[in-house]
Amino acid sequence: MSLRVRENMTLAHLDKFVTHFGIVRSTQERTAAKRTAKAVGLSGATIDSTMAELSGGNQQKALFGRDR
Repeated sequence: MSLRVRENMTLAHLDKFVTHFGIVRSTQERTAAKRTAKAVGLSGATIDSTMAELSGGNQQKALFGRDR
């Protein structure tokens, strides 16, 4: 619950955003998280909000977006 929305949404696909040196490409990660948030209808929150700050419905949407 302490992770950010973008971290939760991109966690399953983190390998797409990590360089060979283990550094996360934050611009690509943020772009993907914004696209996913829009696709699942996440409302009233930013991708930098923590999961604990979201309503129950938005928490479910964020977790659903993890598998996209």
